[in-house]
Amino acid sequence: MKKILFFAVLAAGIASCTVVRPHQVAVKSKLGKIDNKVRMAGPVAYNPFVTKVIKVNVRTMKLSTSPNTKTIITDGKGGVINMLDDK
Repeated sequence: MKKILFFAVLAAGIASCTVVRPHQVAVKSKLGKIDNKVRMAGPVAYNPFVTKVIKVNVRTMKLSTSPNTKTIITDGKGGVINMLDDK
């Protein structure tokens, strides 16, 4: 019985941690409300039943363009954030 309880607590502890990588930042969303504190790289603990950790890549990418092209800024997941005319 003690072993089962130990493994249940261990599994809950592992499920309530995440790691924010060096090129990411994260915020906690508790019951749909986003916390103002931004978490930088490192471990983050949270309650997995009511809290969700939202990670965002903040890696800077420099793209070289030729004349008469458009610069497309994406969020890293395929979504276009902004399209600029290069002139």
